Amino acid sequence: MNAAATTTFNSVNWLYAALAYSAITCGTLVAPRVSNGVLADENPAAEAAGQLVAAGELPQEIRVAMSAALASSSNPAPGKTRGTPPRQWSGAVMVGKQPPAAVGRGGGAEGAGEWLFGIAARPLPDGELRNRATPVLLSTAQAIAVHEMLMAKAVVDAYAAKGLTELAALRQALLMAAGEIRVTGRVRGTLHLAEPRGGFAVSYVAGRRDALTAHLLDPPTLAVVRFAYRDVLTDRANESTRRKAWRDALATVDHLDKLELATGQLLLDAARCHEGLDAADDALAALKRARRIDDARASVDFLTELGDVALRLRGDEAQAVAAEAFTEALRRFRNR
Repeated sequence: MNAAATTTFNSVNWLYAALAYSAITCGTLVAPRVSNGVLADENPAAEAAGQLVAAGELPQEIRVAMSAALASSSNPAPGKTRGTPPRQWSGAVMVGKQPPAAVGRGGGAEGAGEWLFGIAARPLPDGELRNRATPVLLSTAQAIAVHEMLMAKAVVDAYAAKGLTELAALRQALLMAAGEIRVTGRVRGTLHLAEPRGGFAVSYVAGRRDALTAHLLDPPTLAVVRFAYRDVLTDRANESTRRKAWRDALATVDHLDKLELATGQLLLDAARCHEGLDAADDALAALKRARRIDDARASVDFLTELGDVALRLRGDEAQAVAAEAFTEALRRFRNR
């Protein structure tokens, strides 16, 4: 293994953390450790993680970023329903502000620029076993938080320069594209805190991006990751649209559009979002672009949906777009 850690941890706990960290870093991650669609307020592990973030001496920017990561557990994954709350949670974010010189019990680090922040929560056993298990599980949580941080570092270094900047979506896209994510790396100079919170062993770790070394092993090609990234964010935009979070959905579509990954269906959905915001002109512009993108391969259903939206916009130009869409839908239906 080409991974090491030079952070100063409690010597006893670090032994367990090193063992857990070695197993995680050399191993294979086959599924994202997220909440699987359970609401944040129904997710005790995420709640415990949030409590530690609130208790730590963290700057506001990191608090906001981690709160957003925790809140991301509120959206159900495609095809899944809210069910039994998960018993563990972990994640990572990147922020552009330097943490303070000391965080909790973790010592200090200096430097400015981008920081990566990993966090993990693991359940503590009940009864007499809890006292004996807590130090080990805190070390394990800390090791997983380190892994999350290294995972984020490796993923960002490999693909963010290509415009794939949504960390959670990028991680899920890599899993879709490759079926697994393997990372090796080195940690030094991190800030960290590990404490029991709400029946969980919770730990966070923060490190300067330029002080971390991490690499993906056998990463998939950019082209494959781009299309998987589009699929993940399309699901996100669809979920935002379903919740009538129009601006969130439009922000996701705009991000994909800048990467030249927007499809006709996405732009049709964007038109619905503009309609929800009473922005008829923007909705009509999105419909026209959707029609151009999917001109040759547009299905009858797509054309019919596009025409329905255009009809609701009213106005001569919108009516002309609707008429053209319905006419083409009828022609393609007859030619089936």
